[in-house]
Amino acid sequence: MPNAHPRFLELVLASACAITALAGSASAQDAAASKPSAAPEVRFLVKDWLVLPATDKSGRRPFNASAPFARYLLAPGSATPTAGEELVGDLGEKKAWAAAKTDEHGRVDGDFAWAFATVESATECVRMADLQGAGRLYVNGAGFAGDLYGYGFRGVPVALRAGKNAVFVGGVRGGVRLELWSPSERVVVGGWDVTKPMLVAGVQPSPLFAGVPVMNATRETIAVTLGAGGATAGAKPRFELRSALGPTLPPLCLDKPLLEIAWIADAPKEPGKVVYPLLVDGREHPFELEVVASSAARRITFPSRVDASAQECSVLPALQPTRNVVLSLHGASVDALNQARSYSPKKDFTVVAPTNRRPFGFDWQDWGRANAYEALAAAIRPLKEGDVDVFLTGHSMGGHGTWHLAANDPTRFVAIAPSAGWSSFDSYGGGTRDGELAALWRGADGGSDTLGLIANLIALPTFILHGEADDNVPVSEARKMESALKEHGGTPVVHVQPGAGHWWDGDAAAGADCVDWPAIFDSFRAAKPRAIGTALDAVSADPSVQSVLGWCELLQPVEYGRPMRVRSSGNPSQRELVVGTENVRAFRFHASPKGWSGLELVIDGERIALKSWDVAGAFVRTSKGWQASSSDYDPARQKSPELSGPFKRAFDRGFVLVYGTAGDEREDEELLARARCDAESWWYRGNGSARVVSDAEFVKHGLGTWIFGMELEDFVPNVILYGNADTNAAWTKLLPGAPIDARRGSMRLGTKEWKGDDLAALFVQPRRDEQGRTIALVGAFADSGVRGARLGYVLAPFASGVGYPDYTVFDSSVLAKADGGVLAAGFFDHAWRLTDQGFVRAAPVEQR
Repeated sequence: MPNAHPRFLELVLASACAITALAGSASAQDAAASKPSAAPEVRFLVKDWLVLPATDKSGRRPFNASAPFARYLLAPGSATPTAGEELVGDLGEKKAWAAAKTDEHGRVDGDFAWAFATVESATECVRMADLQGAGRLYVNGAGFAGDLYGYGFRGVPVALRAGKNAVFVGGVRGGVRLELWSPSERVVVGGWDVTKPMLVAGVQPSPLFAGVPVMNATRETIAVTLGAGGATAGAKPRFELRSALGPTLPPLCLDKPLLEIAWIADAPKEPGKVVYPLLVDGREHPFELEVVASSAARRITFPSRVDASAQECSVLPALQPTRNVVLSLHGASVDALNQARSYSPKKDFTVVAPTNRRPFGFDWQDWGRANAYEALAAAIRPLKEGDVDVFLTGHSMGGHGTWHLAANDPTRFVAIAPSAGWSSFDSYGGGTRDGELAALWRGADGGSDTLGLIANLIALPTFILHGEADDNVPVSEARKMESALKEHGGTPVVHVQPGAGHWWDGDAAAGADCVDWPAIFDSFRAAKPRAIGTALDAVSADPSVQSVLGWCELLQPVEYGRPMRVRSSGNPSQRELVVGTENVRAFRFHASPKGWSGLELVIDGERIALKSWDVAGAFVRTSKGWQASSSDYDPARQKSPELSGPFKRAFDRGFVLVYGTAGDEREDEELLARARCDAESWWYRGNGSARVVSDAEFVKHGLGTWIFGMELEDFVPNVILYGNADTNAAWTKLLPGAPIDARRGSMRLGTKEWKGDDLAALFVQPRRDEQGRTIALVGAFADSGVRGARLGYVLAPFASGVGYPDYTVFDSSVLAKADGGVLAAGFFDHAWRLTDQGFVRAAPVEQR
């Protein structure tokens, strides 16, 4: 037999690893004075590995089987792999672990999906784990984020035990490299991932927004101070700073808090760079800002309502004052500033290039779509939004984003021009979205179905650009959308460039031809804003994705998880508006259609006698037919477009992650690890700020509002809970009478109950005030025990193209059967109640 384990990596520590947390009441200056000089950085490369080829199918699905996770990570204390050991997953083939060594750069390459190493440490300590080329690192069973896309981030804090430590790597994307290095301070400042604006020469830059990762490299909960540095005797700092960092940072956790900067100094007069220090935990770190000319492409920053983080976009100003704005969406791996710089300046168009939150981000879906709108709003803030005409374009992944945004929200754009764009995940970008419950998962991600929303694109002026020889996104993607539009009555203009590949250039434009194509801008100039008239044929995947279409705001469907459709027309006298609906329970007028007198309305053949005030209220389908201004629509207690499922909508409104500490030591450790891993994943994938707090701290600060340094008026955040009613002290306070009851050893959905310690659920419910009014959302990662909690690692809540309905209950059999291990799933109705339309598995799985 080969050796049982690869050779241990010996970590000989030059100094003690334990770091004592400072008292939370100490000032930053006192903290700095009490600290010893920084310890030298010590680095260790993991060089000996076992690697395992893929054992299971992968794809954009809510549940993917994982034989390695089931064998080695589901239960604490599981055995570690040995060379030659075989596993069989849902691919049905035996695959064996094999020894592998790194090259001279510390990288191990090959065709494998998992890697394992044993790391030995002389003492218990904290190290920064810099994992390149894979998305997930497990250290002694706890999950951490890796640098999947090779951004050059330098790692996250991990805890090593004295002795042997089991290290697994999953989600491999090419070769893998793992370096462990010793932090010199208790707080690591991620200077490699700073979100910051550019200054404009001669323009007073206030207020500004920025984000800097701060990481707790200790095993203790600590308080971290942030402030403006650079003060000298008799002089003030050049800027003042407020931070949205939480009151404490739990062990090994990171946050990238929003920094609001009020500039005190005079504006820089010339292009160049300015450096001002940021004071973090009592030590100064350089804060460098680039200064550009007023005509240059530049980064601007803004606060995001999604997670109270700092986000950026890039702007290429028009050469003359204009109301025309081009929203340009970049391709995968492309920096937004490079996207803006790919255009030549136009006298009649300002170019706004959002980030998708990261160069890969969310494929311009989910929070990527929200980022595009937030960036647009930030860029045009000096103007009145009604005075701006918006044109939409993008390349590659951004071409897909163009289709996606326009198909869901055609009213917002005057014209569109996708370049090298793919239509949807059904034809490109990650494999088929299949599974036993595929229809349910697709219903939870209906906004991804571009062809299902084709009716929304028919009236929208469209220019399609593609390279004939594109070997990344085949030209068939363009032809498919052209055919679909024409089949439904659309008239797209299509140009396929002979011989051109994916990214191409020539002499047609001063910028890059594949985005700055002159005919695109000619088509934009020719397009005119469309008046909101009586004629409408529109589809909404879900009100939480897009509710406003033309004159109509769709408020609630009859059945969630199915698209809503509204058609309307006016009669020759324009006194009567005739409306037909499909799967619509409630709607209202967003605007009065041009030419309609507002006197007569017919809905699905029912004539509604209108009073003057009815048009301002909701129209609701009741047991008695359609009713005007009906109390049956109550957004304070029912679902609304702003506050509803599916599950992923809980990650909004400055959400906080609340882990349980009311269980035993093992349970508490697992819940903190789960919340911490999600926070890291959100930061890495979405340049985000996900605040991790304990249940005790959350309850202590009050359940009405949660404020981090910045007082946000009338702002109540969403809450994400980890644990169950026995292990999380905030559970019953936030979820009284919830349809799902999770406890140690059991999970109940309505009257259906399951037993075991490997049960898990995710669901969303309203967060209510003392009067029972919905003020925010509560998302929950529920479990019935440690094994159930660990199942959360195999979920994909931040993956685009993956949808979870309002609730899903499952057990560890998902690791063998994918969604065949789902016990129940579905949507709550408009009043957040269980319905009989959800899926409940009739026969128990083997473990039950």
